[in-house]
Amino acid sequence: MGPLAFVHAKKTVELLIGLMLLFVLAASCSAQPTASTDIVPSGDWTYDALMHLAARGLIPGVAAQRFMGDWRYGREEMAEFVRQALQSEVEREKDWALLFRLITEFRPELILLGYNPDELASPELHKRRSVLIPVAALDPRLERQHGETNLIGVYDTTALAPFGRYGLAVATLSNLRRKFDGGEFSRLEKFSVRSKTPNWEWEIGRDWLWWGPAYSGSLALSDNSPAFDMLRLGKDFYLGRHIGNVKINQFISRFGDGSDHFYLIGRRIEKRLSKRLHLGINETAKTSKTPNPLVLVLPLYVYEQIYLEDVDAEWNAFLGIDMLYKFSQRFEGYFDLLIDDINAPPLLRESGENFHRPRKIGFLLGGHWPDICHDGTTDFRAEFILTDSGTYGATRPDFPGLAYTHEGRIIGHPLGPNSEALFLRLDRKIGEDWRAVAEYLGRRPDEGDGPNLENTHRLSLLVVRDLAPRTSLTARYDSLRLPAKVSRFQIGASYVF
Repeated sequence: MGPLAFVHAKKTVELLIGLMLLFVLAASCSAQPTASTDIVPSGDWTYDALMHLAARGLIPGVAAQRFMGDWRYGREEMAEFVRQALQSEVEREKDWALLFRLITEFRPELILLGYNPDELASPELHKRRSVLIPVAALDPRLERQHGETNLIGVYDTTALAPFGRYGLAVATLSNLRRKFDGGEFSRLEKFSVRSKTPNWEWEIGRDWLWWGPAYSGSLALSDNSPAFDMLRLGKDFYLGRHIGNVKINQFISRFGDGSDHFYLIGRRIEKRLSKRLHLGINETAKTSKTPNPLVLVLPLYVYEQIYLEDVDAEWNAFLGIDMLYKFSQRFEGYFDLLIDDINAPPLLRESGENFHRPRKIGFLLGGHWPDICHDGTTDFRAEFILTDSGTYGATRPDFPGLAYTHEGRIIGHPLGPNSEALFLRLDRKIGEDWRAVAEYLGRRPDEGDGPNLENTHRLSLLVVRDLAPRTSLTARYDSLRLPAKVSRFQIGASYVF
């Protein structure tokens, strides 16, 4: 074994030891599951599972096309779809296997909505099954852009393989991204092996994470960049009667960005302060140095002070706080705050050194009216987004690789740095089979001497006609001003096998 291989093997053993410490800690604490307000990223396996069930007519009034990337949903909304499926006449063994995984995934949210998953569950749910469930969707489209008309083939093929009591293997080949920005990621979009019990969860593979309730994009982690090859662990803890139940999720990923390799580490703590108020705190860091296993245990700010010699040359860390308050069944408000590069407190600074840095934050304030017309037909969102000129950038310009990117795309909010923007989304159900969605994004630079200096106005219109649970017709129009106008029109027909 060469010296380099020995070093990598040693680091791998150290990380495994850190993970063993986490498992010991997790096994020693039990708690009631904490419901989350996070948006489910558009590439998540739960969309594929619900698309399969909707195509079979098991979610009344909901067509499979609703889970093909044009809509994102929060975890409570996904739990409501699961509840509807459980009230249908489920006969096939594969459908029961999927429903059991979905109930386990959204168990905290089902409880919050007032449904007892154990009472909803049929005895068929509790059978151990190892099956393969293929989910395939085709969405061919005629696209007119720049005066040219082209036929584009959009597809999404996923294999879901439940095994054992709680296990699930997932693999997806897809180019759904072509519907939205004309680009695409790796054709092997995601693959993972995961398990989630009522008390804890783990996942190994390639997947997305989305932290926070914001719809237009999470400031810390969203699905704007390609999925990450990661190891992720989650556990609910009871931290005494003063703090109560909290949910902790954390992950570590190694990935390439340009010609170099980096690690991305993240930890999220969620606490439901009441049935209406939810608090989330997260920390993430991109680093060029192989981390010590204690990074999985220590707060990231403490870790960098102990183990890093030149923090700005090896490390780019972020702290995030988000909160959602449900004022009523018809309105909820939320905010998301991201802090980039926190200065050390005065007591920890070495004398004579200048620790002043420009402000680098992101802030998002939003409101969601799920039934703004009081008739069950119209969903409306409004969000204001602000990011400073230096947000997401490397602390020192001589280490550009530490910018908060993955394959050149921002890991956090897709607007990136130096943005002040308004996002509006209106989703209207028209009759039994029609839906119309309008989105507007108006953006201008927050500062005149930073990146992203152009003004941007984007308008998107989507009309969907559901012919059957598995078949829909769509028409989409996108207009973008940068300031020159660029427009695109698509018509398509989607079918889920």
